[in-house]
Amino acid sequence: MQETDSQSQEQATATKAASAPAKSRTLWGDAFKRLRKNKLAVIGVCWIIIVVVVALTADLWAKPWLGSPTASDSTTMAETSLLAPCAEHPFGTDALGRDILVRVIYGARVSLSVGIMATAISTLIGLVMGALAGFYGGIWDTIIMRCADIFLAFPYVLFVVAMIAVIGRGLQNVFIAIGILGWPSIARVFRSAILTVKENDYVDAARAMGASDARIVVRHIFPNSVASIVVYATMNIGGAILTESALSFLGMGVIPPTPSWGSMIQDGQQYLLTAPWMMIMPGLAILSTVLAFTLLGDGLATTLASLFGAPANTTYGENTGVLALSRVYDPRVIRIAAGLAVLLSFSPKFGALVTAMPAATMGGVSMILYGMISAIGVRNVVENRVDFTNSRNLIIAAVILVSALGFNSVGGLTFAVAGVSINLSGLAIAAIVGILLNAILPGNDYEFDSADGADAPSSGNLQV
Repeated sequence: MQETDSQSQEQATATKAASAPAKSRTLWGDAFKRLRKNKLAVIGVCWIIIVVVVALTADLWAKPWLGSPTASDSTTMAETSLLAPCAEHPFGTDALGRDILVRVIYGARVSLSVGIMATAISTLIGLVMGALAGFYGGIWDTIIMRCADIFLAFPYVLFVVAMIAVIGRGLQNVFIAIGILGWPSIARVFRSAILTVKENDYVDAARAMGASDARIVVRHIFPNSVASIVVYATMNIGGAILTESALSFLGMGVIPPTPSWGSMIQDGQQYLLTAPWMMIMPGLAILSTVLAFTLLGDGLATTLASLFGAPANTTYGENTGVLALSRVYDPRVIRIAAGLAVLLSFSPKFGALVTAMPAATMGGVSMILYGMISAIGVRNVVENRVDFTNSRNLIIAAVILVSALGFNSVGGLTFAVAGVSINLSGLAIAAIVGILLNAILPGNDYEFDSADGADAPSSGNLQV
């Protein structure tokens, strides 16, 4: 009887679940689910949240436990200076006896505020300049882009140092200088997006309906470029943190004794052999935080591309060609290569060596790598023995190639759904057309074997 009752309960539960209405799906829900599946992006988000929460709540627990991040006690300095990491001081102490952990925590406030404020300023200026240059063109485009070229012609850090020398040191001046000098890249990104879509039919339709230029840019053009802008801005936060650290290291940033990761590294430089934790701990803080914003930006690139209808995003697709050339597909080898790349990025000499390579050589390598992506597609067709003597297969392949090349030449296909403008690249259109034609056209030259009768699912054996 007990077994019967339990079975009845299970059946009732299953019936109730089957009869319940399916949970509605939204674009935002799908995008969030896709972002959650990106483990590296989730790690980046979690670390950013931890850093922000710790920095904002430092006054509640860090000061009472670890002491002041700026003041030093001259009476106990001899006993507390240059202490190695221990239970009382997890990150050790500096030459003045101040706890390094509490200084790293309060230094996070400086770095995050500079990164966010500077990125906000540069993004705002870049959007305005990019909109003027791309939408109106003509003299506006010439003047703004030549100004951008002038800004980009100077080494960025040196330009910021020169501006700080003019306007003076201080936290406010630091993010103002970084923000003002960082707009050209955002402007170029937004300008290219406007040039891609401003001649499309829906823009002409909006203009014919009497929509203002500002409404066209905000309502129709901006949604098609918001993915790239958000991603670029997210990664710019990490770049602004690095710039602020470099300025503080050079003595041009935040005024001491306010803690800053860059100034902490500069203070610990002379104690590298005797007290290496003075440099290692703030250095790890910079590395982890910048890496977290980079991972988040990479995850957002894929997520937002699908959410707003932007062109499909591929993450380092040229690596496909490298794998095909080397025939090494072991994930361990790829992880080792990634680790070596991270280590070599800390070597200025190696960076100078790569930069010194002739442009023609780098261009030839890029041609081979990107060409291998197409070659791999052709190889897949050959290995799967696609019969091009069959008119059906020939028609599908021809339409795919023409769609990809033709629609790319005109900027893809743009349409509006529920007030949201969606842009499909030539590659996306070709893929959709291929799938539809393969499903619609009669005469499939393949069939799936049934394992256990006509109703059993296929095991995947393909007969051509």
